[in-house]
Amino acid sequence: MQEGNGIALLELIHAQRPNVPVIMVTAIHDISVAIDSMRRGAYDYLLKPFEREHLVATVQRALDHRQAIQESHTYQQNLEQVSAPGLKCSARPWKTWSTPTTSPWKRWATPLT
Repeated sequence: MQEGNGIALLELIHAQRPNVPVIMVTAIHDISVAIDSMRRGAYDYLLKPFEREHLVATVQRALDHRQAIQESHTYQQNLEQVSAPGLKCSARPWKTWSTPTTSPWKRWATPLT
């Protein structure tokens, strides 16, 4: 880059559009720069020269990753809308039952008369 550097551009992009995956492309073969880029939010880091197929595959993975995050966020929002206010989902709801009488399975555990 002629003005500024890639790290500054990465930070600017993330400040303005945090959901956009950024792929860093550079000719600098310095692992510390790659690590710094990834820590600052780069999706991936490609070294020049690279094969066209490698670039296309990296862009496709970044777009797939972005779509998966968006779908997960939408699913979470929909789940929060349909759940009752104040209701917390538990992975193990039976841990919240204080006595056998509060268990929804009580009628199955009680002998029929």
